[in-house]
Amino acid sequence: MTQTATEYNEARYDEFWQSCPDFTRYNPGVLHRRRGILKRLRTFEFRSLLDVGCGNGELMMWLRPRLPKEVVYSGVDLSSKTVEANRVRHPFATFQVLNIAEAHLDST
Repeated sequence: MTQTATEYNEARYDEFWQSCPDFTRYNPGVLHRRRGILKRLRTFEFRSLLDVGCGNGELMMWLRPRLPKEVVYSGVDLSSKTVEANRVRHPFATFQVLNIAEAHLDST
């Protein structure tokens, strides 16, 4: 059976996050990027935040206590396993599977 590029990428992605679950929590480069994202977000007024390629949802979890309580969080990711886990792990946000190479985001 031949795997598509999407199937291959999803399998590698799931394999990586199974072996390195704390990568985004403790990596100093990640923290530096998050601080930059937060600094930039604070220059805008917004009511909702969409994380494309949300992975395990750590960015939204990190941002949540640092942004206004009214912000509504959503995330999309290629991995259906990750999306399902995020729905349980982060009930404050909505998640859906999306392959940006083959589909587009809804306008809602």
